[in-house]
Amino acid sequence: MGLEVAITDPTYTLTLDRPDVSQSARGSDLFVALESIRPDMEHGNRMIVVQGARRDAYTSGMLRDMIGARRVYIVQPGRQAEREYLVDIFAGADIADLGTVQKQKEFCKAWRATWGNWPERFTARVPNWRGRAPVRRGSCVAVTCGIWLFVACQNGNAATQPPSA
Repeated sequence: MGLEVAITDPTYTLTLDRPDVSQSARGSDLFVALESIRPDMEHGNRMIVVQGARRDAYTSGMLRDMIGARRVYIVQPGRQAEREYLVDIFAGADIADLGTVQKQKEFCKAWRATWGNWPERFTARVPNWRGRAPVRRGSCVAVTCGIWLFVACQNGNAATQPPSA
């Protein structure tokens, strides 16, 4: 069985060659393409044994935008996704760590719920910039760094923009 990756901006195509069939899936990034090809395998009780198919694999918006989700985080409840937990999406994985697409989505949702009191955790990690402390407004936290304003909201949205005059 072989797995081939083709990148044609702005889409990613995965082609899985098996002795009995060849199938392809497209996505806006590699994680989406992998997520699209896996259900057909799962119906036949087969799994693609790669890090991106682990039940605890997660990719962020930044990884999707910057590198097409070529790397994923391996997350654990109560622990934020950080650089030291990044792995190549197609690196081999332990079969015991694999999960269906549905189990992966459920794990990710449960993992996010363990963040708990997220505004305080966010503000504790953001250093003051020239004496400007992070400001909490409703469900968002904002901090200025140089000429940029960084905003993180509880619904998962994040934005950066130059401060208005």
